[in-house]
Amino acid sequence: FGGIEPEAFFTEEGAGVLVLSKEKGNTSFGNNKNRGARIDGMTITGADTGGGVTVNAFADFLEISNLRVVNNSAFFAGGVRVGHPMLTDQQGNNLVYSDASNDNVRIHHNTITQNGGLDGAGGGVALHTGSDDYEVSDNFVCGNFTNAGGAGIAHFGLSENGLIKDNSVLFNENFNQGISVNGGGILVAGLPA
Repeated sequence: FGGIEPEAFFTEEGAGVLVLSKEKGNTSFGNNKNRGARIDGMTITGADTGGGVTVNAFADFLEISNLRVVNNSAFFAGGVRVGHPMLTDQQGNNLVYSDASNDNVRIHHNTITQNGGLDGAGGGVALHTGSDDYEVSDNFVCGNFTNAGGAGIAHFGLSENGLIKDNSVLFNENFNQGISVNGGGILVAGLPA
């Protein structure tokens, strides 16, 4: 794109790991031979605008595991973000939130600490519309901050059959003097209509 690209990935630039995928074809994550892609066994720190791990769309069956995601910041979700928080589609006379189609993503056995989000849900982990059948399990989520809801873990928007289990969610904080915020530890919420 050549420099900061406000049209496509303005809030993703500067991510520690940025995952982009095709919707269809031989190289898509949903293709049987490509299932099981993973981000595993490393430390991600110091990302300044896109967060530690940012998964855009069409990353079906992605596994995010055994990471130390520490001291990252982002516009949306400083630690791990799956999907896009506010992208909409025009359907007739209605605007609907876009389905990112990040199905069957597993986030497990990670240490996600001291990350911050300026806006949007999730200081530590955020799952957005279209993260159907996700699993967030056995993570240590501690000391994350956001100016919005769900400082530890946030499920924001329509994602069916999600599972959040066996996580340690401690000392996460959300605070904003200008608006009401909810879910210092965990937030499960729909998007505004």
